[in-house]
Amino acid sequence: MTLLAAAPEGMDFELAPEGNHLAVCYMVCDLGYHETEWQGVKNNKRKVRLSFELSGTAMEDGRPFSISQNYTLSLSDKSNLRRDLQSWRGRAFTEQELKGFDLFNVLGKACFLNVIHTKSKDGTRTYANAASIASLPAGTPAPDICNELVKFSLDDFDQSVYDALPEWLQGKINIHQQQKTEPVINDFDDDIPF
Repeated sequence: MTLLAAAPEGMDFELAPEGNHLAVCYMVCDLGYHETEWQGVKNNKRKVRLSFELSGTAMEDGRPFSISQNYTLSLSDKSNLRRDLQSWRGRAFTEQELKGFDLFNVLGKACFLNVIHTKSKDGTRTYANAASIASLPAGTPAPDICNELVKFSLDDFDQSVYDALPEWLQGKINIHQQQKTEPVINDFDDDIPF
Protein backbone atom coordinates (compact mmCIF):
# COMPACT_ATOMS: atom_id res chain seq x y z
CA MET A 1 0.00 0.00 0.00
CA THR A 2 1.30 3.44 -0.84
CA LEU A 3 0.01 6.93 -0.43
CA LEU A 4 2.34 8.72 -2.82
CA ALA A 5 3.01 12.43 -2.61
CA ALA A 6 5.03 13.84 -5.47
CA ALA A 7 5.77 17.30 -6.78
CA PRO A 8 4.99 18.21 -10.37
CA GLU A 9 7.84 17.65 -12.84
CA GLY A 10 10.72 20.05 -12.42
CA MET A 11 9.66 21.39 -9.02
CA ASP A 12 11.69 21.11 -5.86
CA PHE A 13 9.79 20.19 -2.74
CA GLU A 14 10.41 19.59 0.91
CA LEU A 15 9.97 15.99 1.95
CA ALA A 16 7.35 15.30 4.61
CA PRO A 17 9.01 13.77 7.68
CA GLU A 18 8.92 10.04 8.28
CA GLY A 19 6.94 8.60 11.16
CA ASN A 20 3.42 8.32 12.46
CA HIS A 21 1.48 11.59 12.07
CA LEU A 22 -1.85 12.87 13.23
CA ALA A 23 -3.44 14.13 9.99
CA VAL A 24 -6.65 15.65 8.66
CA CYS A 25 -8.12 15.22 5.18
CA TYR A 26 -8.42 18.74 3.81
CA MET A 27 -9.11 18.02 0.13
CA VAL A 28 -11.28 15.63 -1.82
CA CYS A 29 -10.80 16.35 -5.53
CA ASP A 30 -12.54 14.59 -8.41
CA LEU A 31 -9.95 14.05 -11.17
CA GLY A 32 -12.42 12.74 -13.75
CA TYR A 33 -11.93 9.72 -16.00
CA HIS A 34 -8.42 8.69 -17.02
CA GLU A 35 -7.21 5.91 -19.25
CA THR A 36 -5.48 3.15 -17.31
CA GLU A 37 -3.86 -0.08 -18.41
CA TRP A 38 -3.57 -3.28 -16.41
CA GLN A 39 -2.27 -6.56 -17.84
CA GLY A 40 -2.49 -5.11 -21.34
CA VAL A 41 -6.14 -4.05 -21.05
CA LYS A 42 -6.94 -0.35 -21.37
CA ASN A 43 -10.03 1.26 -19.87
CA ASN A 44 -11.25 4.51 -18.37
CA LYS A 45 -11.39 4.77 -14.59
CA ARG A 46 -12.67 7.66 -12.54
CA LYS A 47 -9.96 8.98 -10.23
CA VAL A 48 -10.07 11.00 -7.03
CA ARG A 49 -7.35 12.68 -4.96
CA LEU A 50 -7.35 12.84 -1.15
CA SER A 51 -4.95 15.31 0.50
CA PHE A 52 -3.98 15.29 4.17
CA GLU A 53 -2.41 17.97 6.35
CA LEU A 54 0.19 16.54 8.76
CA SER A 55 -0.43 18.06 12.19
CA GLY A 56 2.55 19.35 14.15
CA THR A 57 4.83 19.61 11.11
CA ALA A 58 6.11 22.71 9.37
CA MET A 59 7.97 23.38 6.15
CA GLU A 60 10.58 26.14 5.97
CA ASP A 61 7.86 28.66 5.08
CA GLY A 62 5.84 27.70 8.18
CA ARG A 63 3.03 25.88 6.36
CA PRO A 64 2.30 22.31 7.48
CA PHE A 65 3.40 19.39 5.33
CA SER A 66 0.76 17.61 3.32
CA ILE A 67 0.60 14.29 1.56
CA SER A 68 -1.81 13.14 -1.15
CA GLN A 69 -2.98 9.96 -2.83
CA ASN A 70 -4.87 9.37 -6.05
CA TYR A 71 -7.36 6.52 -6.04
CA THR A 72 -9.72 4.88 -8.47
CA LEU A 73 -13.20 5.90 -7.33
CA SER A 74 -14.34 2.38 -6.49
CA LEU A 75 -15.28 0.34 -3.44
CA SER A 76 -14.68 -3.03 -5.09
CA ASP A 77 -13.21 -5.81 -2.94
CA LYS A 78 -9.66 -5.19 -4.16
CA SER A 79 -9.71 -1.40 -4.40
CA ASN A 80 -7.11 0.62 -2.52
CA LEU A 81 -9.74 3.23 -1.68
CA ARG A 82 -11.94 0.66 0.07
CA ARG A 83 -9.00 -0.82 1.97
CA ASP A 84 -7.79 2.61 3.17
CA LEU A 85 -11.27 3.88 4.07
CA GLN A 86 -12.03 0.73 6.08
CA SER A 87 -8.73 1.00 7.93
CA TRP A 88 -9.44 4.68 8.59
CA ARG A 89 -13.01 3.98 9.76
CA GLY A 90 -11.91 1.05 11.90
CA ARG A 91 -14.56 -1.24 10.41
CA ALA A 92 -15.73 -2.74 7.14
CA PHE A 93 -18.41 -1.19 4.98
CA THR A 94 -21.91 -2.63 5.26
CA GLU A 95 -23.60 -3.96 2.13
CA GLN A 96 -25.83 -0.86 2.13
CA GLU A 97 -22.81 1.49 2.36
CA LEU A 98 -21.11 -0.33 -0.53
CA LYS A 99 -24.02 0.68 -2.80
CA GLY A 100 -22.85 4.28 -2.54
CA PHE A 101 -20.60 6.16 -0.14
CA ASP A 102 -20.31 9.95 -0.33
CA LEU A 103 -16.54 10.45 -0.34
CA PHE A 104 -16.99 14.05 0.85
CA ASN A 105 -17.80 12.49 4.27
CA VAL A 106 -14.02 12.16 4.88
CA LEU A 107 -13.38 15.89 4.42
CA GLY A 108 -12.18 17.40 7.70
CA LYS A 109 -11.83 13.99 9.37
CA ALA A 110 -8.68 13.05 11.29
CA CYS A 111 -6.57 9.92 11.01
CA PHE A 112 -3.08 8.59 11.62
CA LEU A 113 -0.75 8.38 8.61
CA ASN A 114 2.49 6.45 8.85
CA VAL A 115 4.89 8.20 6.47
CA ILE A 116 7.97 6.48 5.03
CA HIS A 117 10.57 7.65 2.51
CA THR A 118 11.13 5.58 -0.63
CA LYS A 119 13.44 5.99 -3.61
CA SER A 120 12.25 6.20 -7.21
CA LYS A 121 12.97 3.16 -9.39
CA ASP A 122 16.00 4.89 -10.88
CA GLY A 123 17.19 6.00 -7.42
CA THR A 124 17.36 9.69 -8.31
CA ARG A 125 14.45 10.96 -6.19
CA THR A 126 13.05 10.31 -2.75
CA TYR A 127 9.31 10.44 -2.06
CA ALA A 128 7.24 10.59 1.09
CA ASN A 129 4.66 7.81 1.09
CA ALA A 130 2.01 6.94 3.64
CA ALA A 131 2.56 3.27 4.34
CA SER A 132 -0.70 3.04 6.29
CA ILE A 133 -3.75 4.97 7.38
CA ALA A 134 -5.66 4.29 10.59
CA SER A 135 -8.42 5.67 12.75
CA LEU A 136 -7.66 7.71 15.86
CA PRO A 137 -7.94 5.94 19.21
CA ALA A 138 -11.19 6.65 21.03
CA GLY A 139 -11.04 9.97 22.86
CA THR A 140 -8.21 11.41 20.75
CA PRO A 141 -9.19 14.94 19.73
CA ALA A 142 -8.88 15.90 16.08
CA PRO A 143 -6.24 18.58 15.50
CA ASP A 144 -6.94 22.03 14.13
CA ILE A 145 -5.79 22.53 10.56
CA CYS A 146 -4.38 25.47 8.61
CA ASN A 147 -5.59 24.55 5.12
CA GLU A 148 -9.09 25.42 4.02
CA LEU A 149 -11.31 22.41 3.30
CA VAL A 150 -11.63 21.87 -0.45
CA LYS A 151 -14.19 19.69 -2.17
CA PHE A 152 -14.36 19.53 -5.94
CA SER A 153 -16.67 17.37 -8.02
CA LEU A 154 -17.10 17.34 -11.77
CA ASP A 155 -20.71 16.21 -11.24
CA ASP A 156 -21.42 19.48 -9.43
CA PHE A 157 -18.81 21.64 -11.17
CA ASP A 158 -17.93 24.87 -9.35
CA GLN A 159 -15.75 27.14 -11.48
CA SER A 160 -14.55 29.18 -8.48
CA VAL A 161 -13.30 26.04 -6.68
CA TYR A 162 -11.62 24.81 -9.87
CA ASP A 163 -9.95 28.20 -10.44
CA ALA A 164 -8.59 28.18 -6.86
CA LEU A 165 -6.83 24.82 -7.38
CA PRO A 166 -3.12 24.93 -8.27
CA GLU A 167 -2.52 25.01 -12.02
CA TRP A 168 -0.66 21.68 -11.95
CA LEU A 169 -3.69 20.03 -10.25
CA GLN A 170 -6.08 21.60 -12.76
CA GLY A 171 -3.93 19.93 -15.41
CA LYS A 172 -4.59 16.52 -13.84
CA ILE A 173 -8.37 16.99 -13.90
CA ASN A 174 -10.02 15.59 -17.01
CA ILE A 175 -13.04 17.86 -17.42
CA HIS A 176 -13.71 16.76 -21.01
CA GLN A 177 -14.55 13.07 -20.66
CA GLN A 178 -17.26 12.42 -18.10
CA GLN A 179 -19.48 9.38 -17.75
CA LYS A 180 -22.43 10.38 -15.57
CA THR A 181 -23.49 8.08 -12.76
CA GLU A 182 -26.15 8.64 -10.15
CA PRO A 183 -24.60 9.10 -6.70
CA VAL A 184 -26.16 7.21 -3.82
CA ILE A 185 -25.85 8.84 -0.42
CA ASN A 186 -26.55 6.82 2.70
CA ASP A 187 -27.06 7.68 6.35
CA PHE A 188 -24.20 6.43 8.50
CA ASP A 189 -23.65 5.31 12.06
CA ASP A 190 -22.52 8.20 14.27
CA ASP A 191 -19.96 5.98 16.06
CA ILE A 192 -17.62 5.91 13.04
CA PRO A 193 -15.55 8.91 12.01
CA PHE A 194 -17.40 9.31 8.68
